Amino acid sequence: RAGGNPLFLEEILRVVRDTGSTDQLPDSLGTVVSTGIDALPPLTRRILRYASVLGRSFRVETVRSILAEDDLELDAATRRLLNRFLEADGKGRLRFRTAMVRDVAYDGLSFRRRRQLHLRAAEAIERASAGIPEDYADQLAMHYSLGNEHERAWHFARIAADRAKRSYANVEAAAQYERALESVRRLPDVPELERSGVLAELGDVRERAGLFDQALDAYRRAYRLVGDDPIAQAELLLKRAGARERAGHYPMALSETTKAKHLVEHVRSPEAATLAARATAFSAQVKLRQERPRDALRRARTAVDEAIAADAKAALARAYSVIAWAHLMLDDPGALELSHQALELYEELDDLVGQTHMNSNLGVLAYFAGQWGEALEYYERSRSGSERLGNVVDVAFVEANIGEVLVNQLRLDEAELRLRRSARVLRASGEIFTATFAELQMGRVLTERGDLVRAEELLRRVGDEVIALDFVASAFEAALYLADCTIRKGEPDAALALLDHGSRDAGDEASIYAATEARLRATALAAANRRHEAIGQADAGLLAARSRSLDYEVALLLFLKADLTGPGQPELAARYHAEAAEIFARLEIRSDLPIAKSAGS
Repeated sequence: RAGGNPLFLEEILRVVRDTGSTDQLPDSLGTVVSTGIDALPPLTRRILRYASVLGRSFRVETVRSILAEDDLELDAATRRLLNRFLEADGKGRLRFRTAMVRDVAYDGLSFRRRRQLHLRAAEAIERASAGIPEDYADQLAMHYSLGNEHERAWHFARIAADRAKRSYANVEAAAQYERALESVRRLPDVPELERSGVLAELGDVRERAGLFDQALDAYRRAYRLVGDDPIAQAELLLKRAGARERAGHYPMALSETTKAKHLVEHVRSPEAATLAARATAFSAQVKLRQERPRDALRRARTAVDEAIAADAKAALARAYSVIAWAHLMLDDPGALELSHQALELYEELDDLVGQTHMNSNLGVLAYFAGQWGEALEYYERSRSGSERLGNVVDVAFVEANIGEVLVNQLRLDEAELRLRRSARVLRASGEIFTATFAELQMGRVLTERGDLVRAEELLRRVGDEVIALDFVASAFEAALYLADCTIRKGEPDAALALLDHGSRDAGDEASIYAATEARLRATALAAANRRHEAIGQADAGLLAARSRSLDYEVALLLFLKADLTGPGQPELAARYHAEAAEIFARLEIRSDLPIAKSAGS
């Protein structure tokens, strides 16, 4: 009967003990609680229901204030009668033993009585606030809203929302903004521009919480209220573009960014110049997300000029970040210096969002440089900042980056835990770009474990998805991992065909994978008994890896060359092996698994 609910079981036992019979056992816990409340003396029951207006936990002083207007008193005798339903909750506080008890008691009040009591509670809290009612804005907003005192609810809900937003309590902030907007519907004299501002704030906290569709809805509603002000319109268009970019809707994000820039291009003001620079920098970021680094680089350089002219530091920081990432993808120098410049600007602006993104980017740069300890430190800083911001999407993104390092270190169980969690959050939020990255790394986990059927299935699915999304570099990355899986299945010719196809489609915008491609070609050629061609590819890969300081790839290629050198040159093979082992030790790659497996040879 209890259905596994221990509280329900306790209440059933109470009924049996009190009645001495099992003939009339209750059908639900709600029935038990309601019956228990109804059995109280009338005044005691009334006091319990009045207290329910204050929520699960409340101050004794506040409940006494709302009781006093009806000449009721929460005295010691009444407290004893209510011990079954209430318990102490710290000094001067009580709480309902369960949320259900509170809800059942509250449901016993008429709507008219609820409104009256909520207003009494708000007035009592204001009287006790020592002249600083803003400190209790969240409680006051709730009570005034439920008491239909909408002007006061509008006032306090905005204060509570702004405070929650500053603390990065995004869900709480969103709830309070929604409460404010519900109240303002009954306040026709509030200007539309003021309503628009609250809607924009609601969109911001929803976007930060990863609720991109809901954020877009708030921004759309805000846009309809700003009138013909081009600055306000452009600002909201950029916010909408940001939510679309986070959700992976890149063409629409670019469209709205272009509209924003057109709105301000003929406006001569510092605000317009700043918005124009921000729009250009953001369009560069979108192009980077579309894996078009050359186009992104061109736009970002334009954004730098516009940002410097407008003294728009946020736009300049974003432009530097895009240029740095484009340099990384195109094998150009300068990525590290520009990334640090961007981070310094974000720190100067006290922009925690920008700082978390740049720490993540610096982690990636350190990762490719073979400085994995430093990379993990940057990732942890980024994750810590994202957690503080309440940004679950960016936390998941960093988890995927950490998972990539763990896969390389062959810490597969740890990697799988992070990657599965990351992919689940990213898929749920609509962050497809990063979700596919996490899933590609999960494909590598399966490959390393020898679960080649499942690995191939996952890698093909994700590969088809990124091709459909026109993510050039990600499509090539998927082809590389699929080729590795195919080699291990004993199909080197099929792997070479995959590499040919992937390389042809990627062009020169995925040059960061040149060393990996050469290593896999060499491995496939060796497996196909084409040793001399394999040595040539391994040499080319080693040259590419060393030129970019890709120590992980250097080590894998050295192990491969040691295998390819053969018994005729044991000293040379030993030298290759020793150098590779030294790199593996520095990168903390597990040594208890066969090196040949991690080298793909």
